[in-house]
Amino acid sequence: MLRSRLVAVAPNPSIDRLVEVAAFRHGEIHRPLATTTVAGGKGFNVARVAAALGAEVTAIGPLAGHAGRWIAEALEAEGLEVSAVWTEGETRTCTSVLDRSDDSMTEIYEAGATSGVDDWRRLLETLEAALARSGATEVALVTASGSLPPGVPDDGPGRGWSR
Repeated sequence: MLRSRLVAVAPNPSIDRLVEVAAFRHGEIHRPLATTTVAGGKGFNVARVAAALGAEVTAIGPLAGHAGRWIAEALEAEGLEVSAVWTEGETRTCTSVLDRSDDSMTEIYEAGATSGVDDWRRLLETLEAALARSGATEVALVTASGSLPPGVPDDGPGRGWSR
């Protein structure tokens, strides 16, 4: 029987933090009503949803520093297989502030750690290795979702996809 595995690539992952406040007022101190923190970036969100629906998933992305280690641990705690490409710097944090008085959202997204050509090459090699693990009884589906980190060549998404 042919099985499928999703390989979800997150080129610019983040710690996604949602802060809920009663009413957001510029320039004031706020005490959150609630906070939620998850391993994020669109590619990792895809991986999480696919796994929740019962798919076998490998999550791939560049991770750096303490934040990167936290992301890898959080994804693994959710039962995802993680193939991290470790880079220099620190993985970004994206913060969203939800104003409960009018349900408006203010979002502050960091750019992410600069990724060079070598980092991008290693990410593609990690993807190739994940695809190579698929045997005759498994087909791999690939998603690549989200923004590119600073420093990735303009033709980066099309570079090196041999399968």
